[in-house]
Amino acid sequence: MPCVFSCNFLLNRLIDRNKLDMAVAVYQQIKRLGFTPNVYTSNLVMKAFCKKGCLEEAVDVFREMEKAGINPNEYSYTTYIEGLCTHQKTGLGYEVLKAWKGSSVPFDNYAYDVVVRGFCNEMKLTEAEGVLLDIESQGSNPSVFCFGSLIHAYCKTRNILKAVSLQSDMNSKGIKTNCVIISSILQCMCSMGLFSEVVSQFKTYNETGVFLDEVCYNVVVDAMCKSGKVEEAVKLLEEMKHRNMVPDLIHYSTLINGYCLEGKLVDASNVFE
Repeated sequence: MPCVFSCNFLLNRLIDRNKLDMAVAVYQQIKRLGFTPNVYTSNLVMKAFCKKGCLEEAVDVFREMEKAGINPNEYSYTTYIEGLCTHQKTGLGYEVLKAWKGSSVPFDNYAYDVVVRGFCNEMKLTEAEGVLLDIESQGSNPSVFCFGSLIHAYCKTRNILKAVSLQSDMNSKGIKTNCVIISSILQCMCSMGLFSEVVSQFKTYNETGVFLDEVCYNVVVDAMCKSGKVEEAVKLLEEMKHRNMVPDLIHYSTLINGYCLEGKLVDASNVFE
């Protein structure tokens, strides 16, 4: 009979390779052979069921754990909550989170990130903001990932004022912004035709010393090109090089498009070459 650690290793490798049906079949077979799982085994099988979207079967694993006297841990709850949120059942995931908080199992704040992201993916932004208020009511601050998910969702709806307001609220709490949040805001502004605001906001971020990645730079290059400031866009690409970032095909394609918009086909051709 293989030991529990060998079985867990096999299950983990199968799940990592997305061979979920095989992982479940192996688990069922070794149970028939009298194999006694531990909490890690149960968590792995629950992960497989959640990835498959078999959420009822994932609950059954919880019940099996209870019968076997195996206490769920924080990973058990996080795995199930993530499965629910991934499959558009974030409301239920939030209820499981609340039940977890009322139990004796140590709580992992990552679960809040998962629930907020789930509500945002379902575009239930009022509910997502409610989770942030819940966190704050307990004397804690939401993580940068909670804010980032909500800001990105508001940017998708082109509610730039709300997105910027949330970022300001985040900064006031001492939570540092990041380039993912910044790129969401800049892309939203650019899609709304607020080209001068994109450039102005980019310069403000730059002055604060926050890291701006290649995506942020490309949004600003695009805004400059669309507002007839192609030469400034060229200078920005040079700035990227000085910061040890290499402009890629997307950056140069954006620049070529800018020259074409101005009718400077020779310059566009020179960039292409």
